[in-house]
Amino acid sequence: MKVILDANVYISYLLGRRSRGSVTQVVETCMTNPQIELIVPPELLDEIRQALLTKPYLRTHISPEERTDLCDALVLVAQMPIPLAAILLLSRDPKDDYLLAHGLIEQADYLVTGDDDLLVLQRIDDLQIVSVPAFQSVLNDRIV
Repeated sequence: MKVILDANVYISYLLGRRSRGSVTQVVETCMTNPQIELIVPPELLDEIRQALLTKPYLRTHISPEERTDLCDALVLVAQMPIPLAAILLLSRDPKDDYLLAHGLIEQADYLVTGDDDLLVLQRIDDLQIVSVPAFQSVLNDRIV
């Protein structure tokens, strides 16, 4: 199963890692389960880094070590496709289109997000766009 997790999922993971909630379980499963091919486009890694460095709330609630550890781990465990030169406009928010484009090019099965601009799409071709709780249900049903 090929999966892309949106930046908001990774940031929620860093903010709530100690809670063992659904976001934590989803991210850790995607990073460790050999049945899942985690796809992390370079644009996504840049978005995560930018958010963690520029948003004051995130800078005060997520340590520099946690930021570095997550980005380093993603580089090690994920498939990193080449950056896109051009992107079709597919969503209400053009800043999200790179995720959809990578999902389609990489033939991902799921894009997991908390972003309503993406969730409203539900599906583009074979790419299913789902929330964290919906994806956790998929994992519970499909991953042993």
